[in-house]
Amino acid sequence: MGRHHAALDKELVAIARGENNRLFVEMPPRHGKSMLTSQYFVAWYLGTYPKRHVIMAGANEDLATGFSARARDLLIEHGSGPGCTGLFDVRLRPDVTSKSHWELEQGGVCHAVGVGGRVFGHGADLLIVDDYHGAIEEALSQAERDKRHRWFHGTVENRLSRRGAVVIVATRYHPKDVIGRLKEEESSGGYKWRHLRFPALAEDNDPLGREPGEPLWPEVEIDGEIVGFGKSVLESKRSSYYASGYPWMWEALYQQNPPEVLDAEFDPAWFGEKIWFDDLPEYVQYTVMGSDPSMGATEKSYYSAIVKPALDDSGIMWVDADLDRRDPWKIAGDILMHARTLKPIVCQIESNAFQAVMGTLLEQRARELGEFQLPLRLVPSTQRKEIRIRSLASWLAKGAIRFRRTPGTRLLVDQLKTFPANKHDDGPDALERAVDAARWIHAGGNEVAGDSPFHTVW
Repeated sequence: MGRHHAALDKELVAIARGENNRLFVEMPPRHGKSMLTSQYFVAWYLGTYPKRHVIMAGANEDLATGFSARARDLLIEHGSGPGCTGLFDVRLRPDVTSKSHWELEQGGVCHAVGVGGRVFGHGADLLIVDDYHGAIEEALSQAERDKRHRWFHGTVENRLSRRGAVVIVATRYHPKDVIGRLKEEESSGGYKWRHLRFPALAEDNDPLGREPGEPLWPEVEIDGEIVGFGKSVLESKRSSYYASGYPWMWEALYQQNPPEVLDAEFDPAWFGEKIWFDDLPEYVQYTVMGSDPSMGATEKSYYSAIVKPALDDSGIMWVDADLDRRDPWKIAGDILMHARTLKPIVCQIESNAFQAVMGTLLEQRARELGEFQLPLRLVPSTQRKEIRIRSLASWLAKGAIRFRRTPGTRLLVDQLKTFPANKHDDGPDALERAVDAARWIHAGGNEVAGDSPFHTVW
């Protein structure tokens, strides 16, 4: 059993005990999610609670029936009949033992159905949905995604008993699949779900405590031979997906991070593991800042972005970023906080629209903090934001940008990966502003205007 199985097992037991009633699990293919959830857990659940009812749903009827049959056979093997292990004091009703529908003498029921199928007349104390797409073409079809979403809410969810619980386990294909839409509903006041997401290669803040890049299940054995998904195996898979022209499949299927768009403008191959760093090399020093101070402190607001790039002698740009949702007063305070630490030659901000007000806010905040000057350059934008951000392609294409492994910088990279379709581009915009500031300094820019607590350059 892998660490992810132990973590999932703990959550499933909590579901059975009524400590939680909503769980979804995102896991790569062939990593044991169905074996544990739809087979062993179902057998244990009905063996432990033999009067309860289970509805088992799979991507198609054959899949669901197969899971159901395996759970049934496990319960027979470990039940109380002749030749059984006696682990559970249960027996199957001899007259109701089909693969798709079987019952216990104590009253328990397991009913299997393909996603989209009928469950009229059946109730559930436990509903398991084990993958809701059987083929990638289904996942890419909005009509098919809508059909499964309607089926979940309109057909099976209302079969739950008062104590009923739902477990959804899936390999992700699309950001607007069932799990994706349930996440959106949750943020808008819908049911609260326990989230378990296990990327094949660990990312920051891994739920299992893995180091970034560490594989999920390298130790799996078949017939005594280790045939697991080690790092080299997974890296080969990733390279294959990228080479095939379908890099988003790797991100969705194996990292459980389906991109918002499948036709992003920047090549996904530009965002491999080599772009990340943890600590800035001693020979590199940050000298400029760029900011896109979009405002709003709620979950639906735009992000405000503060980006710090540093260019070394070899032409590599080292980038750190702070992206967050903040009100204008906090944006000003955070810009000044970063500038106090960094002491940049210049901080560049666009002077159009709301951003023009930021100069006044920064002046007020700087006076409040006292004895501090911010070398601020307010630059009116004469080009569309999308055109300016596209200028970053030359840096990304030649692998000349490194990104610090922080939450804010990861959010910046996510916005770059899905540009221009991502509704948020604050990070890339701030990065372009900072790069432009560096170019301005390199060209000899040194105009300073005003005698406020900070210098304003127009």
